[in-house]
Amino acid sequence: MTAKRPGPAKSFRFTPDELTLLDEMAEKHGSQKAAIIAGLNALRSAREISDAQLARLVTERLTARKGR
Repeated sequence: MTAKRPGPAKSFRFTPDELTLLDEMAEKHGSQKAAIIAGLNALRSAREISDAQLARLVTERLTARKGR
């Protein structure tokens, strides 16, 4: 089985404040790339709703309808 080759290189320009944040997160995650991927994954997770959150929202909505 052959390993996947990396995709095309990406280049970005950062402000000094963004570079500071990137460096801080790179220390936490091991590399700048890992820090960026961790941030993207966190954003994707924030869009998804958990079963518990869904149940709470449905309960709130149904309770509000009963009060009408």
